[in-house]
Amino acid sequence: MTIKQQGGIFGRHPEFSTIAVTDGADMSATAKPVQTLDRSDDGDIIRLEVNGSYVGAIGGRFGDLTIGTGSIGFRFDNTTRIVPWNMNTNLATNGVMDLGVTGAAFKNLYLTENVVIGTSGKGIDFSATAGAGTSELFDDYEEGTWTPTTAGDATGVIGANNAGFYVKTGRLVHVQCQFIVTTNFTSNAVGGLPYQPYIQSPISGAYGMEPVFTVGSTVYAFVTDTTTNILFASNTNGTAHNPSTTGGTYRFQFTYVAAE
Repeated sequence: MTIKQQGGIFGRHPEFSTIAVTDGADMSATAKPVQTLDRSDDGDIIRLEVNGSYVGAIGGRFGDLTIGTGSIGFRFDNTTRIVPWNMNTNLATNGVMDLGVTGAAFKNLYLTENVVIGTSGKGIDFSATAGAGTSELFDDYEEGTWTPTTAGDATGVIGANNAGFYVKTGRLVHVQCQFIVTTNFTSNAVGGLPYQPYIQSPISGAYGMEPVFTVGSTVYAFVTDTTTNILFASNTNGTAHNPSTTGGTYRFQFTYVAAE
């Protein structure tokens, strides 16, 4: 098929409602676009068919290129983003489209910035690795601070020079803490843990028993599965140790499993 440009048999600016090509069409140009297709509004610019059946389209939306088929497609946002796109509605989609499938996966993924998980409880699934675990989903990581409190003690007062830090990897929480008692406690609890501990049934009660740096006595810190308190003991049998001014600065760190 040949359509002459610049005057030819159809005039300078020919218009056609339909052009039927039965044996292919070749177009060529030098130093300029081979073809310019201009649609005056948003929507499909080129509709692609095989044997009369629709297989996809190339179009435009908000001045951007769209390409895809049916409800699956992409919009190439000119602000350096690729947006999942529904070609039927010409609107963005959210959480609809997979990238690859089982048995037809992509290889490596190279990034210069972060992987952002937009839905709570979702993460990296390691189920392809052999194991007998009940979950192989890595769905949480965070770092932060927490503040040791008196946990409602009747008399205890914690001074200003206190600090708490934590790292949560999955459900595993590692905490560090320092505090100074300025008025003696009447109980052995200090509150403020960032997450409530969890102990899998049938195991229950207290666990941890990590040494605490103090002045003048041996002290251990431990947690239970019912509160966000740290409990203190004067021995590994769990005899209560009430934080006091004679203990000086209390410093400790330990790891536990969070309830969530």
